[in-house]
Amino acid sequence: MDSIGPGAVAIMLGLFVGIALFVPYVWLSYRRRGRLTAWRIAGAASCLIYGLAIWTYTLLPLPDPHRIKHCLTPQLDPLRFIADVRKYGAATAAQLAHNPALIQLVFNVVFFVPLGFLLRAMWRRGVVVSLLAGLAVSLLVECTQGTGVWGLFPCAYRLFDVDDLATNTLGAVVGSLLAWPLLRRRARRAAGAPVVPDAVPRRITVWRRALGFLSDGLATLLLVLGTGTAIEALQLYLLHRRFREADAVLASTIAWAAVLALQLLVTLASGRTIGDHAVAIRYVPRAAWEAADAGARRRASSSSPADHPGGAADAAGPLPPRDPGVKRAARRLGRFCFGIGGFGALMAVPAVRGGWAALFFTVSLLLLCTTHGHGGLPGLLTGQRPVDARTHAALLAAARAQAAERAGD
Repeated sequence: MDSIGPGAVAIMLGLFVGIALFVPYVWLSYRRRGRLTAWRIAGAASCLIYGLAIWTYTLLPLPDPHRIKHCLTPQLDPLRFIADVRKYGAATAAQLAHNPALIQLVFNVVFFVPLGFLLRAMWRRGVVVSLLAGLAVSLLVECTQGTGVWGLFPCAYRLFDVDDLATNTLGAVVGSLLAWPLLRRRARRAAGAPVVPDAVPRRITVWRRALGFLSDGLATLLLVLGTGTAIEALQLYLLHRRFREADAVLASTIAWAAVLALQLLVTLASGRTIGDHAVAIRYVPRAAWEAADAGARRRASSSSPADHPGGAADAAGPLPPRDPGVKRAARRLGRFCFGIGGFGALMAVPAVRGGWAALFFTVSLLLLCTTHGHGGLPGLLTGQRPVDARTHAALLAAARAQAAERAGD
């Protein structure tokens, strides 16, 4: 495997792991920060792929334990790289450009630059933390190589090199220094923007609805894939059928039915799909979103958090009347049928999986971008609109506070 191979493996693994973890990551981000930006997604993807790259470049290619003929002894001589660079020639620029020892040295520095950069960009950690993290990660890598992957191989097939500790740590420090001016520039641009606390409900944007839309689709497809695989495994190993005799259509149909039933139960019980839960939104009828808009205007007109000592609840406005049970259930059913439920039902039928499912997806995406409040097809057909889920909690808190004040009077 060449030097590109481990990187390609890291990217492919990162793609699969990233898809599997996307919905939980969206859910966690909206609970911790109240939002998720494209910058955050790119940073998280970079961290994931970079972490996997450290693993792949440390271990791959894995040798056959029975064919390891030469066990490597640790290189514990500091600054040995100077002699190695001289050994291959360093008199001219051409020699330096083709000097394998120098190329390896530069690679060791560059390979750890993303570590320092990401530590500052994603977690606001400075040079000292980057230095310690670079040293710790490099030591873990070198010990893994020097111990034959902690005893899994009879001896070390990769070299433990003390010089790598220094060059890797230097790379992490360089990455932290490179990130500093970029983040300062971004901070200057954001200096004039109003600071919105994470706990304050935010308006529903196309980006947020698109993330929920994508989360619904990914969660459904991953659950269908997992359920279908389990059903096929049941046919093969418990029913002792041959692979060609396994009914893939039956497995797919049962999987789609089970996952859509789960989505339906979640939506009927909570009024929200899995994607709605992930991005912390809730579809509400007209009276509720008008109250939410009134609260948003009240918060926007306040000059400081002191204007509303009760926080978001104090600024939310009056609580709208609650829907009757039957009407509420009908709205929730409509949220499911005109959203992920309709798309999933079309995907579950092989005869219409292509054209009709693609048409439903396209229309849903267009309406998501163009309808009032970005309610999309469910909002258009059920008379609802998505609001920040924390708005509902704020309205309830406001109603309780008003009731307590009246009781006190």
